[in-house]
Amino acid sequence: MLVRVILLDIRGYGPTFLAEDRPNELPEDPSVPAPGFWGRLHDRRRRLSEELDKTTGWFGRSVGRVWRSMQRLVSPDEHLLRSLRKAGSVLIDHSTEWDPAAVDLAWKSYLRRKMKKHGVWLVVDSILAPASILLMFVPGPNVVGYWVFYRAIAHGLVFLGARRAIRGVVALELRPMEGLDGPISSGDHERLEDLARKLSWPEFGLLVERIAPDLNAQ
Repeated sequence: MLVRVILLDIRGYGPTFLAEDRPNELPEDPSVPAPGFWGRLHDRRRRLSEELDKTTGWFGRSVGRVWRSMQRLVSPDEHLLRSLRKAGSVLIDHSTEWDPAAVDLAWKSYLRRKMKKHGVWLVVDSILAPASILLMFVPGPNVVGYWVFYRAIAHGLVFLGARRAIRGVVALELRPMEGLDGPISSGDHERLEDLARKLSWPEFGLLVERIAPDLNAQ
């Protein structure tokens, strides 16, 4: 499987690696059961979100707000890092201002940072997961318990994907692209739309806005 990655310099945020959401990882149709343990876990997360969206009353709405707040803690690049577990190669589109050695160094540095971060959270959530079972006695869905367990699995998959790429199991291809030259902000709508067309990636601008929402007015 080929994973396509964009190295983009987001103004105020710095060089950032982006990839389309869940490339070949889960079925696009929510009615189709996702394969594997991770797929089933993701399906359960989606169903739980749908159930909480329908809840009424003060308690139900409060649980829903907690759940949605936890969703926002998920980094936009986690799907990229998880996909590296199965990837055969990674194609990085980058600015012509970056030479291949600099791109390779930035990519390896990025992977090491993410591997360290998610490795720490894997340990933390793995310790908290058994204790969160006690929350099953609290009325309503145990969103905290499920979330801790879900995040422990997610951190583990990210860790494995990043480690696999660092070890060189995943082949790395680099492709310079003039349209990526210079920093860009989420307020550069015309340029983002142009890049989205060139990249055949309609949601490209939305992802940039998600990463740097404080720059929307620029």
